[in-house]
Amino acid sequence: MTAPTDRDAPGKDQPDTVQRIGEALANVTVLTGLLVYFGWRRPDPHPTWTRALTFAVVSLSLFWSAGNYAEVRGVELARQYADDVSGRTAVVVYAGQRLHITAPGACEQPLADDGSRYRFRYPGLRLFGKVGAKYFLVSDGWTRERGTVVVLADTDDIRVELGHGPQPHSPTCV
Repeated sequence: MTAPTDRDAPGKDQPDTVQRIGEALANVTVLTGLLVYFGWRRPDPHPTWTRALTFAVVSLSLFWSAGNYAEVRGVELARQYADDVSGRTAVVVYAGQRLHITAPGACEQPLADDGSRYRFRYPGLRLFGKVGAKYFLVSDGWTRERGTVVVLADTDDIRVELGHGPQPHSPTCV
C-alpha cells in the first residue's frame, strides 16, 4: 500500500477506485474459496493446525481488504471536502487576545475598545470539525496544495459564531 501523500500528490496518476475495490473483492473471493476448500467439507482429513492457519490467513486478508476499502473511501471523501470548502459551516471567532491566525482567506480585524471582552474578530474560517473541547477550522482560501488547519480550544477566552453561506468581508480584509 502506497502512502497517501505519494499517491495523491497533484499531477500523479491516481488509482482508479473501481480497480482498488475490484482488487479487494478478488482477494475476498480467493480467500473465501480457500476457506470453503479447507474448512467446510465432509469429515476433516486435515489437522487442526491447517484449519487454524487457513482461518488466520483469511482473517488477516479480510482486515487488509477492509483497510484498502477504507483508504479508497477516505480519499474520495477528502477530495469532496476539498472541492466544496465554501459550502461548509461558516465560522467567525472573537478573541480577547491576538490569535495570529494567518491561514489564506482568513483575516484579523481589530475591534473598538468599548469595554467588550473581545478585541479581535477573525472571519473567513470554516468548520472542519469539533472534537471534545477543540474546534478544527480551515480557511476560505484552503486548498490541498496550500492549506492550514487552525485548532482552537473551546474556552471562555474566545467566542465562536457559526453560520451558513458566504461571509461578507469588510474592506480591511484582503
